[in-house]
Amino acid sequence: MLLLLLLLLLLLLLLLLLLLLLLLLLLLLLLLLLLLLLPLLLLLLLLLLLLLLLLLLVLLLLVPLLPPPPPPPPLLLLLPLLLLLLPLLLLLLLLLLPLLLLLLLLLLLLLLLLLLLLLLLPLLLLLLLLLLILLLLLLLLLLLLLLQLLLLLLLLLLLLLHHHHHHHHHHSQ
Repeated sequence: MLLLLLLLLLLLLLLLLLLLLLLLLLLLLLLLLLLLLLPLLLLLLLLLLLLLLLLLLVLLLLVPLLPPPPPPPPLLLLLPLLLLLLPLLLLLLLLLLPLLLLLLLLLLLLLLLLLLLLLLLPLLLLLLLLLLILLLLLLLLLLLLLLQLLLLLLLLLLLLLHHHHHHHHHHSQ
């Protein structure tokens, strides 16, 4: 009976230990996730800023490219010219827009690739770390189990010896 009770107690303790370890692991994982997500958000913000800067740069570059305004002739003469130039300007804009968009997309893709590489490196390292931690935990558990087995064996031996000794003593009387 005693042995059974002891065994049950030991098993319960083991289960509790396992639960605690699992909880710890979960906490660690959550922390890691948070740490991983923070840089991602920061990087997204940076990307947005970069895009805005790029747009500004493009605008600044385009402004000097526009022809400097000629000394204003009479407005009546300018009207037909303007009417002629407007479609041309529109065409140019339509042609340039897709190109600009393509360039921006390419830049974004490159940035994303870089980000992915940067993000994957720590992830791989973290996975390795997690595996190591798990292995260590398993080793610890095995050691605990061995210790418990040894303790149980010792208890059994003690009980047997005690019992035997007691019996023997009784017999000699």
